[in-house]
Amino acid sequence: MSFKEGLLLSVLFGCSALTACGGGGGGGSGGSGNSSNEAPSQSTRAATSITSANAVAVSGEVDQVNQVMLSARDLSSAFASGVVVEPSAKHFNVVDFSRKQLERVMAFEPNSVLVATGGVVTSTVNCATSGSVTVTLNDNDDNNEFSNGDTAKIVFNNCAESGATSNGSIRFTSTTVNGTVGGAGGWDVSATVGFVKLRVVEGFITHGINGSMNIAIATTDGNIFTSSISGASLSMSQNSQKSVLTDFAANVTYNNSSLLYNYSSSGTIDSDQLNGSVTFETLTPFQQDKNSDFPTSGVMKVTGANASSLKLTALDVVNVQLETDADGDGTYETSVNKTWTDITGI
Repeated sequence: MSFKEGLLLSVLFGCSALTACGGGGGGGSGGSGNSSNEAPSQSTRAATSITSANAVAVSGEVDQVNQVMLSARDLSSAFASGVVVEPSAKHFNVVDFSRKQLERVMAFEPNSVLVATGGVVTSTVNCATSGSVTVTLNDNDDNNEFSNGDTAKIVFNNCAESGATSNGSIRFTSTTVNGTVGGAGGWDVSATVGFVKLRVVEGFITHGINGSMNIAIATTDGNIFTSSISGASLSMSQNSQKSVLTDFAANVTYNNSSLLYNYSSSGTIDSDQLNGSVTFETLTPFQQDKNSDFPTSGVMKVTGANASSLKLTALDVVNVQLETDADGDGTYETSVNKTWTDITGI
């Protein structure tokens, strides 16, 4: 596999991971990588009623979890430009974390290390500060590179580096790579990324991740990129605050000429922050400039108990309109304009 192909996979899988774990969802205090901080199971609690009083909180939670999927925006533009932009978060960021872990996998060259029967390579290395990480690469087609059908597993054993301590594992399966990745012509790549009791402790914050996502990116001309993320269940936690994303999907199109994204998403969120669940769907795809933090247009509907709902309409790069239908009769009784910062806390 070429460096550019490895770079593609590292960004692809890094962006599939939980950008949302870097913030939002209620910080809480304390937290130390124990079982109480593991993300919740797949079960979904009863729907939460949506009112004008909790509209901002609901909007913020939906936006936070959506960033898990819509981080596919970054991987599209990264391949168009050939440059990986480091995440802007000042603290733990799973995008950067996952990218670095896949780089461990890409560093293996089966023809230069001892290969066990069946093309399985396993190596345990020390982490920068303390602890270790064990990487297992299964080269199913014995072609001495990470390619179609190959799998990889990374297991963390109190691995301390870059100010964080990790336990649990990440798995990369169902890998497909077609065409010259990053080339001027058409190509595509996809994989399933799984998180098994992954816990990362950074200072007083513990991030927990369980579940999996299917991710794909493709281009036919090296200018228009399509990305998709989907899955049945992805659980996440930050200290005592937990949420589960189920039956989720997101689709992103990026135009490298106009530098514009168009994206949509849907799914169900079961959140401690909301003390229940809500479903969300994009009614009109959102549009966002590559160099902006927020979209300029697009509409999303969030539905709660008894058909209560919230409609979010992007007015411009600064403002968003929140309309609330608390009694579920199909008429929005209240409307208020907020800034995107009000919603996201950024």
